[in-house]
Amino acid sequence: MRSWAASRLPSAMVPAAFYAHEALPMTPQGKLDRAALLATAVPAQATGTDRDRRPRTAASGRERTLCALFAEVLDVAEVGLDDDFFALGGHSLAATRLLARIHAELGTELSLGALYQAPTVAQLAKLLQVTAEPPAPADNAYDMLLPLRTAGEAAPLFCVHPAGGLGWCYATLPPHLPPSVPVYALQAQGLRPADQLAGTFADLIAEYVARVRSVQPHGPYRLLGWSLGGALAHAVAARLQEEGEDVSLLALLDSVPLDRTPRLDPDADPSVVRRLVTEAVGHDLVDDAQLTAVTRMLAHYAALRPTWAPAVHRGDAHYFRATETAPAHAPHPAAWHPHLTGHLTLHDIPCTHAAMGHPDAMASIGRLLSPLLEAR
Repeated sequence: MRSWAASRLPSAMVPAAFYAHEALPMTPQGKLDRAALLATAVPAQATGTDRDRRPRTAASGRERTLCALFAEVLDVAEVGLDDDFFALGGHSLAATRLLARIHAELGTELSLGALYQAPTVAQLAKLLQVTAEPPAPADNAYDMLLPLRTAGEAAPLFCVHPAGGLGWCYATLPPHLPPSVPVYALQAQGLRPADQLAGTFADLIAEYVARVRSVQPHGPYRLLGWSLGGALAHAVAARLQEEGEDVSLLALLDSVPLDRTPRLDPDADPSVVRRLVTEAVGHDLVDDAQLTAVTRMLAHYAALRPTWAPAVHRGDAHYFRATETAPAHAPHPAAWHPHLTGHLTLHDIPCTHAAMGHPDAMASIGRLLSPLLEAR
């Protein structure tokens, strides 16, 4: 049953346990009695596969240590070899803690990007086994193209950063998508002091397109963006179409079209920077390096806004609406109609705009995205 489910579902949706019922308990109104389910359940017998995926005891001290560290950082009772760190609720702060514990226990320093690409115990143990003395990891957390999951034979999904410039919030999305779909985060230009900066908005979009095409030279392309990222994803889609490429999916997460007005002045209100970093990394503990990087990026993007020119995406789009945002501050999907030639399909997510990057919201988005990705 587990193998059958794993072949058809994202890893986060594969049941952790199976129970047998002679009949489903029903309420007097004829609906499923969820409260009575567990009381009438008989645990199914564990399979050989279940036992094999527990941390092995022979010649696998690294795996057993990693299972214990995952469980410690995530505050769960037990973690198996194939459990995904982000599917279990991990976010960038928890990831940072895990990497520090791995360094302390195993003496190996890993980058945040390494955990994004190897989020299970089995994958991470294999990565640590490549060499006895691995080289110091590249600090790729601020790269414009951040791989979140590179495995899979389907066309990738490219997730464009929100206003904070960082794509770390998308790390919790891949476990809820079909396993055949690679996932990359497109991050802002200017997060690093040494970044060469675009002189116009068109040049900036060309840089995004170059990163996308470095992974996938030709379409059809699949793009997603939250907040500012939705507007940037739309601009990237339009640019790809101008270059003769097909865009099969454009997902706009609670976003509004761009205009030429610089809305954010990081020098005038440092609290804005902290809020944006908090949203981008998924927690409220931020460090000086993150604040500096986002401040630099915001100043760069504000300078480019007056050079923006409107574009039209030739095709359909999907709009994911945060339903719990106060109406006065909520983006309106209808604002996109002049910027699309096709149909705009609405999907409601029960969260606020600021919480759309949180793991529970990303799980809901992933469940709605999965059939769209499988159909293309």
